[in-house]
Amino acid sequence: LESDKDRQNCIITHQARRIEMLENALNAERNVKGQTTATGEGSELSTCLNKFTASRTQQQQAVQGLVTELHQVSSELSSLLEISTRDIAALENLVTETRNIKTPKQAPVIVTNSSRKETATKSTVAEVESEPILDFLKKRPATKSADDSKPVPTILDMLSPGNETDSWGDDSDVDTKKPRAPSFDKLKGRRSASDNSVRLQGKRESKEKAGNECQNVLDSLAHALEDDDSFLDSAHFDSIRSMTFHREHPVLLTASDDCTLKLWKIDAATKKVQAESFHTYYGHKKAVLSCAMDNVGKYFYSASLDHSVMQWSLPEELLNPDPFKSYGKAISNRIHTYTGHTNAVWDVCSHETNRNLFFSASSDGTVKIWDRKKKKTSPCLHTLSHSSGDTNIIPTSLSVVNTNKNHLLVAYNNSSISMVDIETCKIVQQMETPEASGKPDKATQINSIVNHACRPLAFTGHEDRYIRYFDLRSGNCSHSMVGHLESVSSLAVEPRDEHLLSGGHDCSLRVWDIRKKTCTQELMANRKKFDESIECVACHPKLNLIASSGAD
Repeated sequence: LESDKDRQNCIITHQARRIEMLENALNAERNVKGQTTATGEGSELSTCLNKFTASRTQQQQAVQGLVTELHQVSSELSSLLEISTRDIAALENLVTETRNIKTPKQAPVIVTNSSRKETATKSTVAEVESEPILDFLKKRPATKSADDSKPVPTILDMLSPGNETDSWGDDSDVDTKKPRAPSFDKLKGRRSASDNSVRLQGKRESKEKAGNECQNVLDSLAHALEDDDSFLDSAHFDSIRSMTFHREHPVLLTASDDCTLKLWKIDAATKKVQAESFHTYYGHKKAVLSCAMDNVGKYFYSASLDHSVMQWSLPEELLNPDPFKSYGKAISNRIHTYTGHTNAVWDVCSHETNRNLFFSASSDGTVKIWDRKKKKTSPCLHTLSHSSGDTNIIPTSLSVVNTNKNHLLVAYNNSSISMVDIETCKIVQQMETPEASGKPDKATQINSIVNHACRPLAFTGHEDRYIRYFDLRSGNCSHSMVGHLESVSSLAVEPRDEHLLSGGHDCSLRVWDIRKKTCTQELMANRKKFDESIECVACHPKLNLIASSGAD
């Protein structure tokens, strides 16, 4: 605007000089010739003078309008600068307060198999609602060494028997804070109404000092995020609830709250996921909560919040996919939609040997056994409910017993497990934790259940932060240990059946020695979003790969 103003002033000055020259010429003509002879030329000169005068007036009005607009923009910029100054000052106060926070030490808790005795001294701790950004980035372990000379531990090193430098005692260093009891409706209970930040009020400081402080904060954040392999490109637009590996190829399937499923190819050399998925499946109307591959690797199933289970076909070329081949064909890859549940379907799993059978667990309190060959008539073979008949007892996780493929493990939100015979649809054995009360308990519910490949042993991850061992022959809980600082959301057994992987909402992925019942490795994985972090962990059946997905 200032440059336009200067240009207009130059034009006005030039035109003023021309008008002055014309006036001088007109006066000279009138002096040389008579009044009568100069009448015609004087009229022409007067006309030109009037035109230039009108043009000059228009230019002056335009300049005046630009000046007025410049004042308005300056006023808006001043108001924005004042608001930014207040925000920067508030951010500086927040950083100062964060540095003054001291994390109190917690006393250890001793846990035994028969009973748990807590010998911890209570201390009042000021709870902080949100973890500070700067402290989180500083305390977060880096994925690369500082000088790039020390190699990053691989999964082979992590799972090696001799790697016990960071081993945990199975019954020590337990967090003594009271476990939270969120609503079973994970999608609603773990969400906040709004994530808009509240504008903080702080002391007003000078603009120069506040600007420098803000720049320092931004520089520290940029330095922390630079060259960090854990900051991958966003796979989905919302939380990734479930994922599973292909049984043969290095391909990963993910299911998200954005109502889609995606296929990702993993580079066999670098063990990294491609930046973009090569296939996206659309069809569900609400969030996709679970997914499972069949035993052959040609189809997969997805369970959703829209009360349905869908069967999809995988692309023919998984190793060399064409990213443009699936354009406009996402819906056509859906083979069939299975309906029958009256509430959200939380989990789905396929049979290990019979490729036609798969199972689903829903919030309506039922578990359904499906046969995909009978999709034209009645694909639902059986509908199971809890033995007590209480509809408030809801199944949360499913797992086919590896030592007996004819049995299915069903975990419930009252900390109980039912072993069901798939053919007769009868309960073979009922198992419960020592703390089970027979009624739904959101604080101790089972979030995930898996079982060993060659031993009659099942593992459960609970909302109360515990990981428990169950003997499938006797039906007793043989061991209990605190697995995470917050609830355990997912479990997986690695292919060699020597280690157990667990993911929790404390942002950590932990590796446990099944035989020694100790934690051998802890990895900081997904970041926290509200009160959720890791939603699912998975191991490739044949390749040396593990993966974690979360709310971030």
